[in-house]
Amino acid sequence: MKRFALLGDPVEKSLSPFIYNTLFKAYALDASFECVRVPKSDVGAVRDIVSVLGLSGFACTMPLKRTVLPLLDEVDADAMLSGSVNIVTVNNARLSGCSTDGLGLVNALKNETGGICGKSIAILGSGGACASAALAAARAGMRVTIAARNPHSASEIASTLPVDSLCGICGLDELADALGECDIFVNATPLGMSGNDELEINGALSNMKRGSIVFDMVYKKGGTRLLNDASSLGIKALSGIYMLLEQAYPAFELWTGRRVEPREKDLLKRALYNKMN
Repeated sequence: MKRFALLGDPVEKSLSPFIYNTLFKAYALDASFECVRVPKSDVGAVRDIVSVLGLSGFACTMPLKRTVLPLLDEVDADAMLSGSVNIVTVNNARLSGCSTDGLGLVNALKNETGGICGKSIAILGSGGACASAALAAARAGMRVTIAARNPHSASEIASTLPVDSLCGICGLDELADALGECDIFVNATPLGMSGNDELEINGALSNMKRGSIVFDMVYKKGGTRLLNDASSLGIKALSGIYMLLEQAYPAFELWTGRRVEPREKDLLKRALYNKMN
């Protein structure tokens, strides 16, 4: 049996095992997926974990998406540019990393909007998920604003984007103005996860124009404060479940060589929403 895992901290409430194990079963593959807690201080043990568990591949979540990079034997160009990896394939003890986060966000938005080219997006965050999402959004023809508490972090992410796709960078005190100009707002921070403070920007959300979308990479039962606030204002609110699914499909293909067909995507989506509700 091939073994795969999610490495990071926290991982206890992740739905990744449900997604991948459902897909393994659907395609009659002798494989399993589990969660392994690896705090940032233990990132140096990743190669040992891979060896001891006999992993054929693993997914990274925070806080490893950036810190795992030096341990990999190769990293694809986009992941290197954004400085973030979320999927690693193991082949003869060689670790090859890539990022499907950005693709997951872009495809999730395309599915829900019908088209995103030419639209403006503001992404709040300073970590690997934000960097990957910003690069993918720019490549998809979107105009990107990076918002972060730390202007230096925002500038670093902005520097990876094509110049003609960058609208600007801003701090939290300027977020309300930025949201007034964008079509889509994305929370790429851990705020809203269990054990973390909620993201409370109701005042800024009220600046968003009609037809806007709020997308939270965080997912949990009952929704996050951000998504509930958006819904109360009549703004379309999308959970991180959409992105979680869309980033898993290319990872599954990388690991197994099998492409997830539309029928299986639909069945998995229904099963996942039943599980969440």
